[in-house]
Amino acid sequence: LLIRLEKLVASRRQLQQRYASGANAYQSAEPSVDDIFLQKLWEHIQANLSDAEFGVAQLAEAVLMSQMQLYRKLKALTGKTPSQFIRSYRLQKGLELLQKGELTISEIAYETGFTDPSYFSRVFHTEFGKPPSEIIK
Repeated sequence: LLIRLEKLVASRRQLQQRYASGANAYQSAEPSVDDIFLQKLWEHIQANLSDAEFGVAQLAEAVLMSQMQLYRKLKALTGKTPSQFIRSYRLQKGLELLQKGELTISEIAYETGFTDPSYFSRVFHTEFGKPPSEIIK
């Protein structure tokens, strides 16, 4: 019984590491049910990327789950809460836009659903270890 529990915990950690690595982590030859679920979440977030009002309630409604069910499932799969999951996706898209170098930091903040460019800069720095201004250079 103890060995089975250890294997279950190890398996869960592997899944969390796989899914925590980003939007492309779920792409494989034979997508699992969890891969498809995460892909659906990414698509809903992408469709509402610039909508600052889009949050956990709207995401849960879009995938026909209660907020608590969504919380439990995402926490188990990725180790992130739904709000962290949404913010991580927005920041990843912000990073992609910064690397293109076509928009200012403020424009990117608004484009990715943040209402305050300074908040975007703070959470970006926390997520990636560098401020957005260093990415642009």
